[in-house]
Amino acid sequence: MTETILPHDVPNEKADPAANYSLLSVINHWLSVLAILIMVATQQLDLPSIHLSFGLLLALPLIWRVVFRLSRGFPRTPNQHPTISFLERLIIIGLLAAIFLLAVTGLIMPLLSGAAYNFFNLVSWTASYSGNQAALEMTQQVHLFCATALLPLFLLHLASFARHAIINKNGNTLRMLKPLNGGK
Repeated sequence: MTETILPHDVPNEKADPAANYSLLSVINHWLSVLAILIMVATQQLDLPSIHLSFGLLLALPLIWRVVFRLSRGFPRTPNQHPTISFLERLIIIGLLAAIFLLAVTGLIMPLLSGAAYNFFNLVSWTASYSGNQAALEMTQQVHLFCATALLPLFLLHLASFARHAIINKNGNTLRMLKPLNGGK
């Protein structure tokens, strides 16, 4: 059985900028991984004030990372069945959406609850807004849903990486390790 290849699918040539990532994209990717690990660790260790402080510090860079990726587009997919390309892209878009929504909802939850924004116990401020319980509950639900979705999305992303590295051996796994000038 042969796979159907779409015209835009090309082998991931090392010198093809349209099939690779730029240095800025690679840096964004790995700094975002680190930021998310910090946020997950502070939540799992039940350190709410540190979680909020890191959230305040990392929310705008994470939002920028999502906007940057969406504005730059995605590299060409490797030579594979279009359904697999679609599913892999859907996983990445799911990760980006979860990251974006976590950052936005994390920033507005203190405002909606009327709680203070406390930055590592160095600076604290409260917005002059009395809060809104219904909006707070909805925002908390979105935040929890996105936080819960991160692990399965990450595991699917990791499985895709493993498939490219172990089964396909197509060089696709090097894209986030070796940036290319002119890449996406």
